[in-house]
Amino acid sequence: LDQILAVLVEELGPDWESRFSSFETEPLATASIAQVHTATLHSGEGVVLKVQRPGVGALVEADLRILRFLARRAVEEWPDLAAADPDSLLREFERTMMSELDFRREAEHMRRFRGMYADTDWVVIPEVMEDAVTQRVLCMERLHGVPIRHARDAGFEMKTLGERYLEVVFSMLLAKGFFHGDLHPGNVLALPGERLGLLDFGMVGSLSDKMREQLVTMIFALQRGDQRTIARVLAEIAIKDGRLDFRARE
Repeated sequence: LDQILAVLVEELGPDWESRFSSFETEPLATASIAQVHTATLHSGEGVVLKVQRPGVGALVEADLRILRFLARRAVEEWPDLAAADPDSLLREFERTMMSELDFRREAEHMRRFRGMYADTDWVVIPEVMEDAVTQRVLCMERLHGVPIRHARDAGFEMKTLGERYLEVVFSMLLAKGFFHGDLHPGNVLALPGERLGLLDFGMVGSLSDKMREQLVTMIFALQRGDQRTIARVLAEIAIKDGRLDFRARE
């Protein structure tokens, strides 16, 4: 706890507690990168503070160095692995990890998603408390709901929740082209009225119009069992050297 409080002092200033009428020292949730504490604003509004664990950045960088070393050795040992372009994969992984360590980026994602679903009353994204956002601290509106995995026991109408869960996922992927990259049940709350509360926007992705078109084609091809179309779409998506012979047989 002392380390977390030290981060709050460093990021929000020595008078950070004056921003809140109460602050819960017992974390609401913990994860490898950060832990979450609840608090109450002087207006009476409940919020949560996502606070990055001290030293996480250095640990991530050390792990990335190990992965880079292992990738180089793997290609030296098995040259065919070079076709998978492990260097590019690691660079993308590194970019994603470093982005997750900057909570200002997560706040940007939340603002974007709130705008995307402003007209959908059953999708709820927490509001960012703008005066309490830094690289290592993110303060946001607290959503009062039930983890979706426990929604049935809590009396929610599961058919509506399930349909809405699928609708929001497919709308991100196929209509909006900007999607939550970690929308597992732990990041989804069931709210009164069968609404969905979405959490944890550190990992996101985007799809171009062409990629969305390819994804739709792939879905219909899978439904039809059309292996030739599946192979063609995968080849279009892939990074490849030279010409592919689609008529070849094993």
